[in-house]
Amino acid sequence: MALSESCLLAEVIHLRRGILDIDDSILFYSKAIIRTTQIRHFTSTGRSQPADMSGPVAQFVKDAILQDTIVIFSKSYCPYCTMAKEVFQKLQRKFTTIELDGRDDGDQIQSVLGEITGARTVPRVFIKGEFVGGGSDVKNLYENGKLEKMLQ
Repeated sequence: MALSESCLLAEVIHLRRGILDIDDSILFYSKAIIRTTQIRHFTSTGRSQPADMSGPVAQFVKDAILQDTIVIFSKSYCPYCTMAKEVFQKLQRKFTTIELDGRDDGDQIQSVLGEITGARTVPRVFIKGEFVGGGSDVKNLYENGKLEKMLQ
């Protein structure tokens, strides 16, 4: 945000909220910027931008899906991602994990996965290059005995 825009925003806040002391004004100003940014992002697109399916990020995803028998696109803090990983650990199966929250292109990867699988949620689990679902799906396949058959 340019300096002139931030000054203008600060003036609008003072007009709407009255004159506040400097600490309150800065606190409110910070919250207003964050909220405005979030609203603009959501209402301007309604969802994230469509993925460039011919670009380098899409190629990375396509290559990654085929790099191992089991590939999990994950976020390190996600409980459903942990659930999927634990299932494969119980089966003592080696798997490749790509932690999206540790990558600069994580959001772009998630958009590509959305195009490929129909959803942007994590985890996105692939077995032998085929999408099998998320954490709950993997757990259900395991409990029904179908997962081990898929891995043979």
